Amino acid sequence: MITKESDNKEIGGIGGWLLFFVIFQVLSSVDDLFKLFDKISSFFNPPVEGLTISPLFVFIDIILIFILIAFAAISLVLIFKKKQKAVAWVISMLVYQALYLTIWKLFMTPFTIWIFTAIFNLLYSIIWIFYFKKSQRVKNTLIR
Repeated sequence: MITKESDNKEIGGIGGWLLFFVIFQVLSSVDDLFKLFDKISSFFNPPVEGLTISPLFVFIDIILIFILIAFAAISLVLIFKKKQKAVAWVISMLVYQALYLTIWKLFMTPFTIWIFTAIFNLLYSIIWIFYFKKSQRVKNTLIR
């Protein structure tokens, strides 16, 4: 269906795919928060016999998860405030998330799981970066 340019200017607000992204990001951040608490508790508890994850790796993972949560929180606040800076923050968060989940997780997960995670997260990031750069809704919503 061909739409007029005036129809595209009416698309705005946190709805459609932008709403889907926001909801998914909120749920993902809550999950990341639980992972953060789990990592913190495992850092202070003695390791289970047979598991040899270095406390340094756990500490670095805690910091990396915290950074991811901070990126997500800032991005969501900027989206709800309808700030143009939200696009740059979301893209930065997606790039950081893709790097974190592909590079760092290579050291922390079995290779077969890592391959699936890496491919999924790279595709996820590419799709959402493209959306935030090209979407008329994003351009009309994040205007302040």
